[in-house]
Amino acid sequence: MFEVGKWYSAKDIADVVGGELQTYLPQREGRIVAGRFNKQMNPEAPERVYPARLPKVLDKAEILVRQGSPVPIFMKERKSDRGFKYLGRYKARSFSRDQASIDSAQRRSGRDDLAGVLELERVSD
Repeated sequence: MFEVGKWYSAKDIADVVGGELQTYLPQREGRIVAGRFNKQMNPEAPERVYPARLPKVLDKAEILVRQGSPVPIFMKERKSDRGFKYLGRYKARSFSRDQASIDSAQRRSGRDDLAGVLELERVSD
């Protein structure tokens, strides 16, 4: 499907797994099909991802936790980068809305718009 360490565009990823082009957790038929993150906004990704306080963003994090199945995860260093490097398959462990976790994540990320911390773990490819 994807090769670890190789770079893909959002379109390349969508051509294989489906889902939207402009979201951090593309969704297809009610399921999250991939994760696309950037280190600027999520400095601890892919193990910890920081969803913003937007209803659609939160819904996707919760869907990923509920579905329980692993998805391919891609990363870029900056928002302005054109492609995403494939890191492997990960599954969601938890999504915490605990205020202490949010405060800590906001300090680490420099963001003030966080609604929680999504924790992922790598699974074998």
